[in-house]
Amino acid sequence: MAVPTSYCAYTDVQSKLQRTYTTATVPTQAEVTAFCVTIFNRLNGLLDARGYAVPINTSYTAASSILKEVATIGTAALAEEAANAISQTGSVSPLAISLREQWETELKHLAKGETSLVDAPDASAIINPIAGNPPTGQFNEDDDGDERDSTFTRVMEF
Repeated sequence: MAVPTSYCAYTDVQSKLQRTYTTATVPTQAEVTAFCVTIFNRLNGLLDARGYAVPINTSYTAASSILKEVATIGTAALAEEAANAISQTGSVSPLAISLREQWETELKHLAKGETSLVDAPDASAIINPIAGNPPTGQFNEDDDGDERDSTFTRVMEF
């Protein structure tokens, strides 16, 4: 099962914005890749708060497809904002504003549960099989089954 380190790649952002990122562009290819990781972490924080087991593995194809699109929008917004930060006018482009609004809308849908990651497991799916089987055996109990004081002592001698 593949564990992702980002939900999109700089090439996805290139395709969305019809731009090429290199070491000489603003932002650079490395910066766009870093934006992908930033968005990945932001999404994982939100998904974890919603109860999903994160990161969402690529084997969950429906969830991965949704997250790739959302992450691409978020990363494209950051890339477009970074490109405009260096511009002569210093103003934010309408495209950057539109991408930011789309990103924030997608985050709200995920946060409210309006966008469902249908095939992604929630954290309880991983924990429940263990929690469903109570532990067996003796722990810190006396012969009557009463719990002993959990005092730990240690003698230190030189």
